[in-house]
Amino acid sequence: MYGLNGSVDLGFLVGKALLQIKAGQSQLILCFDHDTEICVESSFSVNTNGADTKVAVANNNYMNSIGPLYLFFGREIASVGNNGDGSLSLVFAGDTAIIKLLDSNTDYESYQISCGDLLIVV
Repeated sequence: MYGLNGSVDLGFLVGKALLQIKAGQSQLILCFDHDTEICVESSFSVNTNGADTKVAVANNNYMNSIGPLYLFFGREIASVGNNGDGSLSLVFAGDTAIIKLLDSNTDYESYQISCGDLLIVV
């Protein structure tokens, strides 16, 4: 809805480890250490070792598709890609593993990133 300006520095996410995943009816929350969360309300994709899975949180059956996310538990974000189109790529340490958050909802928020007092709404 709001987009993500390509100049926004998201380097503060590097080194954060995924500790918990919370799944609700219309929201998926990725909880990292150091008081950092990413709340997803639209679509995202998960790529592990070349296999890509796209998930739409608005789909009532999305919880059946989030299994690959469990591979990220305890792993730190190695790099962050602000793709300039509203999407955000989180590359995790270890094997090739990427979560890509998509700014796919033009009428509502797609995702939010919070870290302490900082809140970024896309």
